Amino acid sequence: MFRFISQLAWKNLMRYKRRTLITALAIAMGIGMYIGVDSMLKSAEQESERNLHDFETGSGVITTKAYWDSKERIPTSEYIEHSNVLLQSLSDAGLQAAPRIQAQGELIVYEDPYPVDGSMRVILTGIDPVRDEKVFKLQKTLSKGRFLKEQNPEVILGSWIAEKLNADVGYPITIVTRTVNGYMQTIDATVVGIIDAPDPVINRTGVYLPLEYLQEMLEMPQGATHIFINFNMSNVNKNEQKINEILLNQPMLMYHSWEKLAEDYLAIAGAKQKGTSFILLLVFIIAAVGISNTMLMAVYERMRELGMLRAMGMEDEDIKNLFFIEAGLIGIIGAVFGVVLGIAFDFYLVTYGFDFSMFLKDIDIGYRVGGAFHGIWNITTMISCFFIGAVIAVLVSIFPVRRGLKKTIVECLRK
Repeated sequence: MFRFISQLAWKNLMRYKRRTLITALAIAMGIGMYIGVDSMLKSAEQESERNLHDFETGSGVITTKAYWDSKERIPTSEYIEHSNVLLQSLSDAGLQAAPRIQAQGELIVYEDPYPVDGSMRVILTGIDPVRDEKVFKLQKTLSKGRFLKEQNPEVILGSWIAEKLNADVGYPITIVTRTVNGYMQTIDATVVGIIDAPDPVINRTGVYLPLEYLQEMLEMPQGATHIFINFNMSNVNKNEQKINEILLNQPMLMYHSWEKLAEDYLAIAGAKQKGTSFILLLVFIIAAVGISNTMLMAVYERMRELGMLRAMGMEDEDIKNLFFIEAGLIGIIGAVFGVVLGIAFDFYLVTYGFDFSMFLKDIDIGYRVGGAFHGIWNITTMISCFFIGAVIAVLVSIFPVRRGLKKTIVECLRK
């Protein structure tokens, strides 16, 4: 009986090819678009986490408790004194660490060589050229000029901020900031390099000076506002335990994991994941309405046929199975085409991607992706969409089929 019902269901679908095709294509478009969007967003999340680790957070950071409590103000006065002692302790424990200073400042440029006079508020970052490359990959992104040398009044800029200022290697630049004691400090420096990183935040806001020179200018000898740490993420608990043991006798200091540093980004990423799930829900609602409408039309158009089948002895349960199989076949056809369409989207995204760099220069969308948004192959999503598409098709056909079977055989034959 099941074989007969299956064959009959297939023949019924072929009788209404146009309707079957339109419904299946609606499912396919929704599934295909979802697979493509999911691929691009998951790739953006992976690249963002990688860029955060390589350019902004490392595996974690040590700051003073006072600094962390008011970190939004970037309170330079709350810094780690004698950071070299702490760096040595971390090194003895087998941990790579790099000191940094972050301070608020203002960049000032003057006409000749710049096109016009101008200024902009920035975050200054003092880095140790030797230690920094053990934690971050900033030096590998140098696109023009050279990297910093200690104790020299020089600066390297992110590519987008350099483009905005019309700055180039060799150009003079004036920086106004405050010392830890609150006094105004003016720094006349030379642009010695421009970096082009895969992290848009670095390109948009990066202003880097030699650590020792900035320590001197800010009246912060051997001090640092941050000590970033890099370790193998497969041994997180073990390495974090080492760090906490080192900090036991230094109650004014505290360690923060990279997740804590990037909590704003992670919150945005979580919200976007929910948004993607909402898109999937809308896709399947649209598909469900289409399938339900198709099955309702199929039931009412074939009412006399159903009456004849029931009069010849076919059980209601067999008739239900007939329509369920028809709906399931529509769902499977749509899901197959949807997965194929999704694979085509993924292939383009993985191979070429979409370049949004021209939009990212002036706006922050949350993701740390500097240029083209690529995709990844997500087999789990493809399999899930296939089965969900097929199952939803069967479930939404229950109501129209039951409604049609409420009529008696005589009522069906009169239609």
